[in-house]
Amino acid sequence: MSFPPGQPTNYKVNGTDLINIFKPYQSGTKTTTSYSVINSGTTYNLGDIFQTFSTNSASTTNYNYNGSDLSSYYESINNYTTINYNPWTQTPSTTWKYIIFNQTVSSFTFNSQAKASSTVYFILIGGGGGGAANTQSFEGGGGGGGVTTYSCAGNLLSGTYNIQIGGGGNGAPRVTNDGGNGGNTTISGSAPFVAGITAGGGQGGISTGAGGAGGTGTFSGGSGGTNGSTGLNGQNGPTITFNDGTGSVIIGSGGGGRGGRNGGGSEVPGGDGGTRGGGAGQAGIVNGEPGQTYSYNNINYNTGGGGGAGGNNIVNNSTIGGAGNAGLVIIYYNTI
Repeated sequence: MSFPPGQPTNYKVNGTDLINIFKPYQSGTKTTTSYSVINSGTTYNLGDIFQTFSTNSASTTNYNYNGSDLSSYYESINNYTTINYNPWTQTPSTTWKYIIFNQTVSSFTFNSQAKASSTVYFILIGGGGGGAANTQSFEGGGGGGGVTTYSCAGNLLSGTYNIQIGGGGNGAPRVTNDGGNGGNTTISGSAPFVAGITAGGGQGGISTGAGGAGGTGTFSGGSGGTNGSTGLNGQNGPTITFNDGTGSVIIGSGGGGRGGRNGGGSEVPGGDGGTRGGGAGQAGIVNGEPGQTYSYNNINYNTGGGGGAGGNNIVNNSTIGGAGNAGLVIIYYNTI
C-alpha cells in the first residue's frame, strides 16, 4: 500500500514538512531508516514515502540515521519547480511559465523570460496556524495563511531575490495549549521588491475555544473553527483566479476545524476545516488533522491551511492539535 499523496510526515525542518523537501517514492530500491509515519493505522517507513538519493541533495535536515543526515538518503524535491503548465488547471501551455516555491530560497536569481510588454504575476500564501488542545473545553482551529497578489511589468524582474516561505504553526501538545502561529511568506531583494511584499501567517488556535485569525495580505486567510456545539467550522480561504486565460483558481489557506468533546454525558463532534486548506477538528480522543497540501503530477504544493484542533475526553484528557501547512510562492508569466 502506497503512502497517501500530499499527507504530511510531521517531521519538520524550520516549519517545512519533509514531504515538501524530499521527492516522493516512484521506483527502484527503497532505503529504510529508523523514521516511520503512521497514517490511518498503517505504518510507513520513510523509505516507503521518499525516493532513494541519486543526484539532487537537499539541505541538512538535522534528522540523522547511522551518523548521516537524511539528506544523504533521499532525493531532493528541489526548492522550487519550473513548469509549463498550471497545476491547478492541469493543462499544458506553450506560452506560460510557472515557478513555484515550496521552500525558502535565500538567493534566487531570476532572469526574466517574460515578454517586456507583458505582466509578471505573483501569488504569496503565508503559513497556516496550528490547532489548539485542551482537556475539557472546545478548542479552536488554526487560521489559514494570508494571500497577497502582486503584478509588475515583465522588463522589471531580472535580479536576485530572497524567497522566504512561512512555515506552518505547530499543533498544540496535549493538555491545554494554543496552537503555534504560521510564519510570514515574503519576497525581497532587487527592484521592485526592495521593501519586500508579505503574506502573513495564520494565528494558532486558542485553547479556550476561539479559532485563530486568518493571516493578513491582499486577502485574509480563513479563520479557524470556534468552540462548542454552536461554534463555527473553519472558514474557506480566498479564491484567487489566475490571469493566464485558463480561468482556473487556487483555493487554499482555509481555517482548521474546531475540536470536539465526548465523555461525561456530553458529546460534541469536531467541525470541518475550510476547503482544501483546513485540517478537520476531531471529537473525543482523536488528534487534530494537519492542514492539507495539494498534489498533482507527483509534486506536492503547500496551501497555507490551518491545522485542526485536537478533540478531548473529559475523562481521558486531550489530544494534540494538527500542524498548519506551510506557505507558497507562485510566479507566472507569458513568454510570448
